[in-house]
Amino acid sequence: MKFLTILSLILILNVLNAFKIDSNKILTKKAIFQITAEIFRIPLVEYENAAELFSVAFGSIPSNLSSSQVVTTKPFEKSINEIDTNMFKFKFHSNDINYNWKMENINSSLEKLESIRDTFYVHAEKFNQDYMRAELAKMLVMHQDFYTNTNWLENGHSDEAAFLQDSSAPLVTGVNGASLNGKEEPDHPDHNKAQQLALLTSISLLKSIRTRIGLRKFKLLLGIEGGKTIAFNIDDTGSMSSMIKAAKEHAIMIGLSYSGSRNPPQKYMLQSFNDPTIGELIISSDISVIEKEINKLVATGGGDTPELCLSGLIEVINHLEDNSYAEIFVYTDAPAKDTWLMDELKDLVSKKLPRISFLLNMVPTRASATQAYDLIKEFSNGDVLYVTPTNIKSSVDFLIAKADVSSEQLLQLKNLKRGEIYNFSVDPTIDELRISIDARDFVFVLKNPDGVAVSPTVITDLVHFKMFKVKSPKSGTWSLNVQSFNSIGKMKLEGSTSIAFDFKFVAEINSDLIDGLELKGQLPLNTRIGAIVNVFGSDASKPKVNYLEILKENGELIERISLQKYDTSKFYAKSFLTPSSDFVVKLIATDETGNSYQRMVNDVFHVTTLTAKTGLRSIRNDVYSINFEINNLSGNEKKIKMKVEICDDFSMDDFYKERQFVVYEFDYFSDVVILKKKSSNSDLCNAKLIFSDQDTGNVYFTKVVDMNYLEW
Repeated sequence: MKFLTILSLILILNVLNAFKIDSNKILTKKAIFQITAEIFRIPLVEYENAAELFSVAFGSIPSNLSSSQVVTTKPFEKSINEIDTNMFKFKFHSNDINYNWKMENINSSLEKLESIRDTFYVHAEKFNQDYMRAELAKMLVMHQDFYTNTNWLENGHSDEAAFLQDSSAPLVTGVNGASLNGKEEPDHPDHNKAQQLALLTSISLLKSIRTRIGLRKFKLLLGIEGGKTIAFNIDDTGSMSSMIKAAKEHAIMIGLSYSGSRNPPQKYMLQSFNDPTIGELIISSDISVIEKEINKLVATGGGDTPELCLSGLIEVINHLEDNSYAEIFVYTDAPAKDTWLMDELKDLVSKKLPRISFLLNMVPTRASATQAYDLIKEFSNGDVLYVTPTNIKSSVDFLIAKADVSSEQLLQLKNLKRGEIYNFSVDPTIDELRISIDARDFVFVLKNPDGVAVSPTVITDLVHFKMFKVKSPKSGTWSLNVQSFNSIGKMKLEGSTSIAFDFKFVAEINSDLIDGLELKGQLPLNTRIGAIVNVFGSDASKPKVNYLEILKENGELIERISLQKYDTSKFYAKSFLTPSSDFVVKLIATDETGNSYQRMVNDVFHVTTLTAKTGLRSIRNDVYSINFEINNLSGNEKKIKMKVEICDDFSMDDFYKERQFVVYEFDYFSDVVILKKKSSNSDLCNAKLIFSDQDTGNVYFTKVVDMNYLEW
């Protein structure tokens, strides 16, 4: 009985906390919407959702513009979701009552708030976006909760507490914390006053941040910046002499297509590469400047065939913001020479989120020569197109459509089977269906929900790759019958839609508080994990996500997992086992009228038997430790060599530079790397821990540790 009483109390507290965090989420959304409306210079009224806010700001879609030119709400909604998630973590995982104004003397709470504010602006200097959003969430919670958890209103105050944002402002006497008298409840007489002040102070906080960090960074922080970055990486070695003119014309056509859109790019980049060097990175917000620099390129020099393609890519991506969604176009006729940089590139892509498309003047059958490009295509959700000087221009429409900001993937399959019929759902929000075929001589029959054969319009027609589109497809179940093709077949179906599904794997969810640490990179074998799906868009309240399907890459079902509803736009699965091999994920949803929604997550999820984690700590002012742990989930021991690379601003003993150790079967190995900062004026930079096989030299993975982010 005692156990049940305690359990009941925990459940009641969780419900109350869930109510409180919902209040924080509502206030934060209202504040962000208002500050965004102010930036957009539109009426400061209450907007129902992001789609309404953006449509008022940018208008409806003109009929003569493609959906790829529409201003997207996805980055904006994702930023709000990240702030919500961080508020949740802070509210429920902080054990220090000073963060909640639950001490009668509020000085210690004000010190905590000042510390959070200082940390936010430290990260703002280098625009560490993820950390800024985490600290912003904490500040918003503390600002909002001040009015419900103190006696501010009871003391007769009806204005904002200036000292919350300005530590130099005089502290009003008689203000005490721990005033938990129910003001968070809707029926409390002071509830509306507390909520109004919480909203006003949230808006004031956002305005002060905008003033201090500047409008550009502030818009990026909230995901309301203008168009994405467009970058061109062009091979200018002598072997490109027959291709360079067509490549330059193609790049200029792409750039001009974007510059003339309703949401033109904030900036353009041009990076040439060859061997043994890469060119100077050109960055401009003016497409005419980039056009002029592109026209200066001349194909000359070079020695052996491979070129420094990855070095050029890394140079570009290092100059992107986090979550940039940039489009990078690579033109070359040679394999990559610097494939040892693959892990570093993969880490950067996971953080910056560019899409990389390769236009290769090469023979498609040389799989070994293009292996690196195929891998990059997979983890950046890009493309590899084999082109010639005469047909490269036919890929422009495809690449512009590929960059459609409103595009969602409906289905992706590898290793297609001849004679197989593949069914897929088209929901009412999809206004254009696109079918990409990566195979030669592909013949198929496409049928709509009525069973009538449909002839799609050809967008791109290359030897090995074709893309088709169907405007205003009828909602319902469509079918595609694969009749014949040569070479390995791959098919992708995408649709332009007003609804986006955001998916992530998280650590196993063990409570009723739906949250978890996001799992990135390779997933450990046979480990219990959870999943969270957020639905964004103007019709986000319509579909209910019922299932996630774990599939092999050829579409064969491994497992179907039921999802539970958290609120109108959030769904989750608490616990399930990772499969024994690589897989893809499909999401199945329905709305109240019975329409079916289908989305496939872009990533291929890789399962591994070897995992690593790292953490940075400060031992004293000039000495740091990188803690690392390697877990071996297989039945075979692993002989590991670890190499550490760090910039010249740090030193370390030779012992730490390169080490060898064995991780036994179903066991782990952990240790530290000690680094010393040479001078107080030294810059903090990244450290790389490269883990490889002692015998073969094959790299298992590279862990990049940002020396700015300490785990205190």
